[in-house]
Amino acid sequence: IYLISIQIGYQKTIQILIYVSLFICLFLFIKKRLPKSIFMGIVLILSVGLGYTLISITLFEKNNKFLKDDMSQNDPKLLNTWEIFDPNLLDIYRKEKRLVLVDVTAAWCLTCKLNDLFVFNKKAVLETLKSHNVVMMKADWTKPDKTIANYIQSFGKYGIPLTVIYTPEKVKLLPELLSSTILMKEFGFSNVSN
Repeated sequence: IYLISIQIGYQKTIQILIYVSLFICLFLFIKKRLPKSIFMGIVLILSVGLGYTLISITLFEKNNKFLKDDMSQNDPKLLNTWEIFDPNLLDIYRKEKRLVLVDVTAAWCLTCKLNDLFVFNKKAVLETLKSHNVVMMKADWTKPDKTIANYIQSFGKYGIPLTVIYTPEKVKLLPELLSSTILMKEFGFSNVSN
């Protein structure tokens, strides 16, 4: 249900759940397999349960750090740290011999969320990358995107997370589960605390 809600939105998902549940109850009631008292009880329970679910999801979305793109968003120096992935811009940055970090992620990717939580949303990591003028590009593959799919496949991969660093000397594919130590080592920076 969570994955469907990411694709079509929470409200539409809950509406679909309500309609399907009520349709099943109505079908059973019409087929006389469900007494009226039980039918009314189920409808009441479904209504209360789905109402509670809607409230819970809304609160979860507002308060959950996993769903926020940048937990350092309150620091004005770190606002707008990530650029939206664009292969043309990436080519320009590479021609300019810039340091580039590309993070291919999605809202439904649990490993991506762990990387965000323990690496990409850490203030010390962001400050280090920013101090070295690393261009940080985020490719959001939550919904199908041919450009991002082609980029992933260009590395012989078909899934995410995919984290790639570009330096003038190398293009390096990083492990799926990251740490700040791995990221800093591959860029050649001194380590930040994990």
